[in-house]
Amino acid sequence: MRYSTHISIRGVGVVVAVVLGVVVGGCSWARQARPEVAYSTAAAEARVGQVGRTELLVAYAKSKVQDDRLRAMVRERDAAKARGDSARVKELEREGSAMQDRAHRQLAGREPLTNVIDAIRNGLPGVAREQHVDRIDIVAKVRPTEASPDVTKAVTALLPRAR
Repeated sequence: MRYSTHISIRGVGVVVAVVLGVVVGGCSWARQARPEVAYSTAAAEARVGQVGRTELLVAYAKSKVQDDRLRAMVRERDAAKARGDSARVKELEREGSAMQDRAHRQLAGREPLTNVIDAIRNGLPGVAREQHVDRIDIVAKVRPTEASPDVTKAVTALLPRAR
């Protein structure tokens, strides 16, 4: 008897996606049971807005806030090089590398988005009012419902793009 080893392209894609999800994301969907709360008015019957984690991180990475911070670090590193302060150059380069490592952990769901929330904190109450929600949660996958709308666009708008 001869057995077929044929697997459809769709089947391979699903297997690859699952394997990548486990390897890259570290089973992040298992950790998503408790979303990260970005803003809350602590209402008993809360209407909860959802923000996509990946979309928020991409908006932050492309934002003027992040761009200004990186440009300031580059200017400081260049000035330290010019004055021969190799210790400060190494410190700034380590800080830049740590920022990138943190972004990777955040994308994988292994670290909270505190730096991103800090950058948009002042605008969150306005988004909550405008979107008629009592709380804003950062979730791995947005699944909007009547009681829990997608507010990703409104929240990411708080992070204007760099030039």
